Amino acid sequence: MATVTHSRFRATGSSFETSEQDEGSSNQEDHHDAAEQTLEAPNLITRICTPHVRASPKPVQLDGLRGYMRFDRDIDKKTLDRFRDVQERLQQPLAHYVRKKGRKSDSAVIRLMVLGTNSTDARPWIVVFCPEDRCKRVRKFFQQDMAQSVCASAHPQHFRFDVAVCAGPCGGPVHFSAFGAEPASAVCDMLEVYGDSANEGEDKETSCGTLIKLECGGGVRFATLGGIIKITKSDDSYVLCALTAGHFLPSRDAQATISSTSPSDACDESSSDDDDQSIMDVDSSIGDVASRGQATPPSSTTRESVIIEEGKTWHKLGTVSTASSSNQALEHDWAVVENIDRSVLLPNWPTELRGLQPPFELITKREIGIATQPKEVVVMSSAGFLKGQLSGLPTMVLLLYGHNFIEVYSISLLGSLALPVGTSGSWVVDPQTLEVYGHVVGQDPLGDVVVVPLHDTLEDVKHVLGAKTVTLARRMDISQLDSSSVAEALKPESNGGAKAQYSLRPSTSTPQSSSTAGTASLPPKDNKQTTSQSSLASSSTSCRLGCLRMRTSEMRLLYDTRDHP
Repeated sequence: MATVTHSRFRATGSSFETSEQDEGSSNQEDHHDAAEQTLEAPNLITRICTPHVRASPKPVQLDGLRGYMRFDRDIDKKTLDRFRDVQERLQQPLAHYVRKKGRKSDSAVIRLMVLGTNSTDARPWIVVFCPEDRCKRVRKFFQQDMAQSVCASAHPQHFRFDVAVCAGPCGGPVHFSAFGAEPASAVCDMLEVYGDSANEGEDKETSCGTLIKLECGGGVRFATLGGIIKITKSDDSYVLCALTAGHFLPSRDAQATISSTSPSDACDESSSDDDDQSIMDVDSSIGDVASRGQATPPSSTTRESVIIEEGKTWHKLGTVSTASSSNQALEHDWAVVENIDRSVLLPNWPTELRGLQPPFELITKREIGIATQPKEVVVMSSAGFLKGQLSGLPTMVLLLYGHNFIEVYSISLLGSLALPVGTSGSWVVDPQTLEVYGHVVGQDPLGDVVVVPLHDTLEDVKHVLGAKTVTLARRMDISQLDSSSVAEALKPESNGGAKAQYSLRPSTSTPQSSSTAGTASLPPKDNKQTTSQSSLASSSTSCRLGCLRMRTSEMRLLYDTRDHP
């Protein structure tokens, strides 16, 4: 069993350092094209739609694996099934090892990769990335008889996996580069999200890829709005909200800090193994915030924040929904932005693809699956389209505030690009079919992008809010908000003629806690009840209050406040 104790990893604004072998003169022009970060539409389609060409093996720049090459090869179904059996049996005890002694915000990655010193001895490996101060503990885990028997089974029909345990920075190997500082105790009751005004105007035809900013506790965070979703409740009324990455929210850091610093935990930490160093929380998002324990000097993070904001005008885009603090949201790292400014409600239709694709919106890829071969995709970042290659091999990730490993997509950016600041939340799309794979949450130590499946996110939102359906918003859904019936329903909440706000409101077990906030929902089809309520409301103050609560309950989406395992 091979183990690795250290990896070269830069925490802020730069990708993990890798080098590539020349792919030969026949591929040099393609490689040069792949290095472009912002793509023109014709080049995007012609390059993405070309048949897949296997990449040349790349050296693995990890201490302990130097001399090994990373090969782009298919793995047979039998070996894939064997890997899934291994990860299903080991992921829970491994998560316990990574999170032992009360630490709630470490991440870890399990990947199946083809490694070898040459093409002859290349074979599947299990590669585990974990925090540097947890590496020794995880290495001991894989040396236990139980783990040995699972990975290197003596059964003649079972594939024997070699395991490489590679160390990332303290806090976890998923790269959440950070800009701006924030006190650990800062928790904001109302988190307001601001959008870059450059994403408005007549020339802006989609909400996808909008750069967003959040300010709280004196700190600034940046992310990308993936797109607009439609949340439909049981009476077929609906609200429109936006999706982004969950670690964009500062309140999660405070929650993690509070939950991980009980007296008993403090005692445990004082008696920890010699590989357990002091806790350094990595505040998150690709280019979002500056981490409190990060090695990057504060002056550097301040400069990065200034660079991002230079020449930009920000406007209030919306607020963060309380659904974003649910266990499901923590597990899959998503956040819902509600009260969306009407000017930002634009179709999920990438402008760069218009004229080159039929006029239909993005659709959700319904199954994760494993691609039979790598597939070309694009990251719809605020800096433009970034081309990448979707791996055909499985990847499991324990995210910052999750409790279990989840299956994610892994994408290698063409040209070994580093993600631009604030890319967290960007949607990853197949430019041929316009299927959305998911949203970006980070990069691993090899520089590959970690993408949480959108199907899982939409299922989470549906469950947390008790919705009938949660889908990607269509142009029709957005245009219906301009109808007179909807305008009338929203009139009391439109702030005296100002831009109407569209929000979700959590439901409670008692009517006294109901809110009167406006929504983007369509009015109920049966107007008799509303008419009856209006007449009753004029009879007495108590009736007016009662009817107001009834109308509010009709228009709001039910929110399940219970924690789910």
